This record gives sequence, structure tokens and C-alpha cells, in this order.
Amino acid sequence: MTDTNANDADRRFSRRSTLLGAGGLVLGAGGIAGATTALGDEDDRKTGQHGDDGKTGQHGDDDRSGASPQRILSQLRTEAFVVDTDRNGTFTTETQLVGDPSGERRDSAVHVTSHGERSCDYVAAGIDLRADSLTLADVSGDASLAYDYYKDAETTHRVPDEAFLFLQTGPTTFAVAVRGADAEGSGTWETRTVSDEVTMDGWRAVELDVGDLDLGMLQRQLGGTGLEIDNIGGLLAMFSGGIEAVSDLTGRFGGDAVVLGLGIGVGALNGAVTHAYYNGLEVAGEARPIPAALAVDPSFSSPRGRGGGRFTATFSLAADDQLVSAADIDPKSIRLAPYSPVSPPMPGTPWADDAATADSVDVSDETVRAEFVPGQVQRLLQGDRSQPVVVYGDFDVSEPYTFVGVGKL
Repeated sequence: MTDTNANDADRRFSRRSTLLGAGGLVLGAGGIAGATTALGDEDDRKTGQHGDDGKTGQHGDDDRSGASPQRILSQLRTEAFVVDTDRNGTFTTETQLVGDPSGERRDSAVHVTSHGERSCDYVAAGIDLRADSLTLADVSGDASLAYDYYKDAETTHRVPDEAFLFLQTGPTTFAVAVRGADAEGSGTWETRTVSDEVTMDGWRAVELDVGDLDLGMLQRQLGGTGLEIDNIGGLLAMFSGGIEAVSDLTGRFGGDAVVLGLGIGVGALNGAVTHAYYNGLEVAGEARPIPAALAVDPSFSSPRGRGGGRFTATFSLAADDQLVSAADIDPKSIRLAPYSPVSPPMPGTPWADDAATADSVDVSDETVRAEFVPGQVQRLLQGDRSQPVVVYGDFDVSEPYTFVGVGKL
């Protein structure tokens, strides 16, 4: 299993799952292939390419040297993300740890909810499976990959929605496959056995060879976020095979294709009311926690006058999130960044790489007060205090839980 201890803040914030996170989200939300943001992000880190004009910088358009299987694999980790696909500056859909709606005492159930509002937000959880050394042949039909879901009657969107498999199909080739599912709102927990679906039809997949990837074109199309729906056509043009309809993953990619990760995603680009629960993840007979990015509602204050002071973020966890408390937050992990449509922000993007780290943190009466050095915040905002900002961080617990909140200074 992936080590999820939160004390090593540098490792945790530099190795977010851009393949399991952004790659899967692009595939799920836009119907296009993922696994690309990891390549672009890592190459940006090397070349410093993130201009406002969307160009690749002074090194030219045809820079493919940064792409490598090692860099893709180094990005994998277990984590959840929320995506503001309509980019309205808010996360209407949230993930919570609020217990079990059925009364079965599943205290670790992850609740994905838009609070009765119609939302275009997308939520995804990526589970790193590299250490399990599984192939498609290993997982096919033997219930080695499964999770439980609960569909509330209030939801207008399908549940359990989308399952992703992230595969290494050759020394330099990777694939992302997604399959949707819907169930009746029965008011009981049901099990989705992804292993049984491996040889079924209904998959959409894309495969890419990192050696053939034009990173300059990719970076222009991604435009810094990787989720611009207008970029779908340009992104598809980079893949010679495009999106495939696959009826049997083992038949298409071979039984020896390595299963790098599992993704669980839910959300609707055209908007829907989402009200779903997830729990009971099992990998090869072993129980695993499902990642969650818990929502906070921060308030911000700015230093006044010339006497110094700090920018301050104050927030609390939802009262129902009883599995973790404010005291469980790792103070070294708290960051402040300009608003990012993917949050927690992806590494390799300006939001994550230049994020301000909390200078001091105080927790009292379940309220967190994090202070930031004014100079860092001012550099982030470049004088524009009207834009939203994101505060985010980790919990000092073994489960892969993070928190994220959006507000204005």
C-alpha cells in the first residue's frame, strides 16, 4: 500500500496523483484521454513553461524530452480531487465523512453531495495500485477490485457512475479506460465488482506512447488547467487512435497489462444533483480506505496598515465529519494558492508550485487559524485581490484524507 503518513509534507505535495487525478478527470468529465497532465506537469517543472499566452516558452514547440515512463509512475498516489468544470469559482459538490445513511455503521463512508443543487462539479478518487503488482489477468473476474456504493433517491445523476483503470501496456505505453454504470436508488448498499467488468463491453479507452507525445502541443492545449472543454478537439488530435470503444480490456491490451491504479469518479458536465456514498473498497481481498477531499468554508483577513501582520485563513471542518478533527490537520501541509479549477491544485502548475506555506498555525475549539507571510501572498495574486484563493492541506492520519476550501481575501 502507499504510505499515507502526512508528516512528510514535501513528498505529499510534490507527488500528487496527476495521472489518477487530472488524467482520469479529463477522461471522465470530457470523454477524452488522461495520463497527459502528468507528462505536461513534469515537463513544465523542468523547462519552466507556463506563460499566460499558453505557449511553451523560449525552448520551442517540439519538446518531447521530458516525457518518460518513470515520470508518469512517480506521479501516482492515492488522493481525491474536486473539479470546478464550469469554472464559476466555487465547489458546489463536496465530499464529506458523515457516516452511513443505511444505519449499517459504515463510519468511513465517503459522501459526495451537491447539497440538493444542480452542479457541474466532478469528484474523483485515485487509488495507487503499483505496490500490488496486479495485471489485467490477475483482476479479471475474481472480485479482486470492488467497492460499495449507496445511491440516494434525491440524486438526479447516475450512481456509481464511472470507474477508471490506469494501465501500463508496454515499456513506454499507457492507457486509461473508463466505464460508466447506473443503478436504481434502492436505499441499500450495493457492490460494484470492477473485476467482473474487465471483460465486458461499454469501456472507453485511449492509449498513448510517451515517445510520440508532442509536449509543446499538449501544453498549449491544456492551457495550464487541463480541463478546458474547448480543448477536447486539440487533445484528441494528439492521439493517433483517438478514443476507442472497447468490449474486453484483456482482449485489447493483453492480460499482462499492469494495473497501475483504480479511479472512482462522479459528476455531470451538463449539471445534476449528486447524492451518493462510497465505501468498502477491496483490493485483492484487502480492505482499503477511499480517499476524500473534505470541504471547508474559509474566511480570510488581510494585514492592515504598515505595521506588518499576516494574511490569515480561518476555517473549521463540517460538524458531521467526525472521523477527523481540526486537531488532526498537519500544520506543515497547509497551503494557500490562487483559485484552481482542480483542487487540491496539481503539482507542476503555478498554483501548486508557487503556493504559500502557512507561517504559523493555531487550532482552538475546532477552528484552524493559519497565517501567511504577506509577501508570498502578494506575489501569488500579482496585485489582484479580487480573485478567489484556495486553502488546502493534509491530515496527520493514515487515511488518504485532504481538505480544500475556496474564498476571497
